[in-house]
Amino acid sequence: MTLYEELKSKGIKISSHASDLYCPCTNETVEIIKRHKHCSTRFINQVEGGVWIDVPFAYDPWWEVRR
Repeated sequence: MTLYEELKSKGIKISSHASDLYCPCTNETVEIIKRHKHCSTRFINQVEGGVWIDVPFAYDPWWEVRR
């Protein structure tokens, strides 16, 4: 299961820009991302509000269109 698939299966809100996956920064999402061993950064989401996580190249639908 990819990071995207796991977040989606848990009902976690997901957003994206190109191939970058965004999700809210919570204890749960931080642990999931650590388990998948992805690099990530945190940012203030100006649209949704709060702290979110940016995971480069992890938004599966972007890659599926390009296969």
